[in-house]
Amino acid sequence: GFVDFFHAKGTSVIMRHHEPELRRLQRTGVIAIDADEKVLEMQEKPERPVSHWAVPPFYIYSRADLPAIRACLDHGCGTDAPGNLARYMAGVTDLHAWKMPGHRFDIGSMDSYREAQQIFS
Repeated sequence: GFVDFFHAKGTSVIMRHHEPELRRLQRTGVIAIDADEKVLEMQEKPERPVSHWAVPPFYIYSRADLPAIRACLDHGCGTDAPGNLARYMAGVTDLHAWKMPGHRFDIGSMDSYREAQQIFS
């Protein structure tokens, strides 16, 4: 579905999922979107999230956006946090966000690892 969405929109795309918990939103990328699923704003680890749409690190960038990716890297975007690139891209090109199905687990801390263990045991 993600690849089909990319082809249908004709723009670079990212994934999104609904996250109801504020503390989790404050540890991830968060987006605001319009009715066409176009990204209007992206925040990285916001204190006050603009929505409950969290962004896991799944992206498809179009060939047309490759120069913007290079520009981001040349201006110090860094290569260790992929959300920084997605946030930059949201400000310089059209970017749409696909609603991922199902549930995801972000194993980024011991607490989240234990939570996943508990759910799957």
